[in-house]
Amino acid sequence: MSTYNLAEYQARAVTTAIYDDEWTSAYPLIGLANEAGELAKEVAKFSSACHSFARMEGVAFLHGGDEGREYAKAVTVDKHRQLIKGEAGDVLWYAAAAARDLELWLPPVFDTTMGEDCASFWTPEQAALHLCATTSEALGLVKKSMRDDKTVWAVSRTEKAKELVDRSIHELAGLLWLLGVDFAEAADANLAKLASRAKRGVLNGDGGER
Repeated sequence: MSTYNLAEYQARAVTTAIYDDEWTSAYPLIGLANEAGELAKEVAKFSSACHSFARMEGVAFLHGGDEGREYAKAVTVDKHRQLIKGEAGDVLWYAAAAARDLELWLPPVFDTTMGEDCASFWTPEQAALHLCATTSEALGLVKKSMRDDKTVWAVSRTEKAKELVDRSIHELAGLLWLLGVDFAEAADANLAKLASRAKRGVLNGDGGER
């Protein structure tokens, strides 16, 4: 079993949460659903690339023969895994921020290999869809708060939100395991990226390369 200290991650991650108090809970839940969609998009690209190479088995790749094909495959797969790792870190950040706002304290010992439990009946695409469904349900709580409770976030919806945020982290771990992406590496890379942005004063703004 491989574990990760999510409590420490959460404590460090939320130091870069700079949204206004009026958006407490609502903002990170919106962001969680958005980033889950971005992650699913990268999973789809990864899957498409893998299927393309699978169809080319036994066929020379460009002019490099089998050796060139295998090299191109390794480079392409690694590129997509790096992109997935980045998006997964963003999903985890929003989950950690939402958990903080909801007073859900993440565990110091978190099993990152739980994907083994779903590997026999989930594909990566299915795992990504499950994550999107869970985060979309959490986003629906924000919508219902605004529509029915006439407020950005209704405290009465907190317990359900906690359940969904916790589930989303578990589903993220399962998805990464299926893809061969290290959970701890994704989390630590996210912390490093945000620390760099904070140091340079560019936490706000658009673009993953800022």
